[in-house]
Amino acid sequence: MADFDYTPSAEDVAAIMRARTRTPDGTLGSFTPDTDPSLELVESLILPATGMVAAAIGQDIPADYLPAAKLAATACTAMLIELTIQQKAGTDETSAYQHYRDLYQDAIARIAGAVQGEPGPKLLRSTSLTSVIADAQGDAIDDDIYWQ
Repeated sequence: MADFDYTPSAEDVAAIMRARTRTPDGTLGSFTPDTDPSLELVESLILPATGMVAAAIGQDIPADYLPAAKLAATACTAMLIELTIQQKAGTDETSAYQHYRDLYQDAIARIAGAVQGEPGPKLLRSTSLTSVIADAQGDAIDDDIYWQ
């Protein structure tokens, strides 16, 4: 399986699953051989999760959407981790699995829409305020100025 530009690291996964990074001595922060799940398990689930994202949105996406794709792959990895720990996790609306699933689905939908040029459900396309004001005043519009 390929390594994509948006493949998360174990540290990326640990950042959204801090409670799962607790070692027997109480240390939090990253996956190790002593955490449940182990670093080995997390690393083994990252590429399949990233492959699921690639199947949903494609491998070659615009650079602007790579952080969102990485978040989707991270959330998908977290979903798979929760399924290995709590076999019934998918049936409870308050489960961590369900929250990661919601995050994953939302990210995939927004990326897919954005790549196709559709604004998100609550997003607006922005117009340069400078250009609007300049145009209203009859001034020349500088196409290189825009608001991000």
